[in-house]
Amino acid sequence: EVDKVMISDFGQSGETTVVVGYTLINQNYKVLEAYSYQNGTLKIFYTDKYSEMESFDINNDGTNELILISSGVQNTAKSIALNALNPDEASGGTPFAKVLVRNGDSFSEISRVELDPIAIGYTSIVKGSVGVGIPALFIDTLVWSDQIETQILYFENGTLSNPLYQKIEVLNATMRPYGYASMDIDGDGIVEIPIPAPFSGYETLSSEEQFFYADWYVFEQYALTKKNSGYLNANESYCFMIPSRWQGKVTAKQDVSTGETVFYKYSGSLSDSNTELMRIFVGKKGSDDAKKADGYEVVASKGQMEYMVKVPSGEGEELLPTQSEILLNFYVF
Repeated sequence: EVDKVMISDFGQSGETTVVVGYTLINQNYKVLEAYSYQNGTLKIFYTDKYSEMESFDINNDGTNELILISSGVQNTAKSIALNALNPDEASGGTPFAKVLVRNGDSFSEISRVELDPIAIGYTSIVKGSVGVGIPALFIDTLVWSDQIETQILYFENGTLSNPLYQKIEVLNATMRPYGYASMDIDGDGIVEIPIPAPFSGYETLSSEEQFFYADWYVFEQYALTKKNSGYLNANESYCFMIPSRWQGKVTAKQDVSTGETVFYKYSGSLSDSNTELMRIFVGKKGSDDAKKADGYEVVASKGQMEYMVKVPSGEGEELLPTQSEILLNFYVF
């Protein structure tokens, strides 16, 4: 099947290139074919293998490059099968990423870097930046059946760099359950990495009983720096960033009867935390009139879905969120 189609000039040539990637039956790699358009005809001029590919101006020169990620070759049979594509790479088993630019009727490699060899797949690749104006790819890497880590690729001193792989303790700090995907959650162009942590009161419970929020980290000065904390609901595609004045003072529970997430003032234990501060409901447009009549307000929408919040009326509870706090901290992705 066709995996991906990309159309770009891929470098300074100014010639349009069509790149088509294909999945192969019973193989853990894919194959791409690059075509030029000459004299009214599509002409194939380059073939390669890959696990993931992206078109991105990663070296910040004003034009896109072709970036290929390979999971490596793990056995002799696959090495033989790949020999016709790239004999110089077919026997290698270490995952890598390489950057290609079009050079006439071919692609030339301008840089490559090794990736973490424990990878068994890649769950997502996000385009963004680290810092201000430094293009980067954030590669969420599957390392166990339900665990991912994040590697970051960007150009440094004219060479493709994977700094987290060189600082294993920082790479290990990105380890988290599948589903906590890297993303630019706040839309500032800088990609954040969510690391789960249990809400107050859940710390000593089993993992099956715990309820989590996410600390959102950014990569700065070769380290991870916490930027925000918020409740992330990946299934319903939203995140509510926890206001700074809630830090350490609020917990959350799931209302099993309605499916809503409810925030409570934390009173030292879950059983004693019963002062409700806010609840979040997600439903289809047009089907939630009863909620609106019950005091819920729409704070965001996406497609046919509406995101609604209800704050209890009452005086004297200083932790009740304001409307501006809710709107400022509610993100839909």
